[in-house]
Amino acid sequence: MRIFVLLVLLFAIKSQVAFAETFMVTTNADSGTGSLRAAITLAAGNGTAVVDSIIFKMTDVTETGRTILVLTQLPNLSSNLVIDGSSQPGPNFGVSGAKIKIKHSGNIAFTKCFILTQVEKIEIYGIYFNDFKYWDNNNYQLQCAIFITGGAKNIQI
Repeated sequence: MRIFVLLVLLFAIKSQVAFAETFMVTTNADSGTGSLRAAITLAAGNGTAVVDSIIFKMTDVTETGRTILVLTQLPNLSSNLVIDGSSQPGPNFGVSGAKIKIKHSGNIAFTKCFILTQVEKIEIYGIYFNDFKYWDNNNYQLQCAIFITGGAKNIQI
């Protein structure tokens, strides 16, 4: 009986252990399976006990094929997350190590790309942010690509 109880307890503990996952972005679409939005959502759903990674493997390695046009606000990033744009095959954008371009759609409804609020241990590599602004009353309103607030810490960009 003791062995049975011990085995049940060990199984219960083991089933609660989170596993780090790697989520792959395979499309430059704003949403849907294989999108950056889906990967961020899946990573947040995996919890924050372990470090998850988002990597990029888009088949179209042209500049257009590696440009994600963000139409609406992306989900907030969760703790213990690495977003690695340098994992994408293809040439760098300019002299940087960036291989993924994230472009604002010009939609006035959202003003930031990545929001980091009360999170820690976030790493962002190889991303080129472009046109984070919108046109309002004959003026460009500048926005920010990465917004860090609320005691976020251990952030590497």
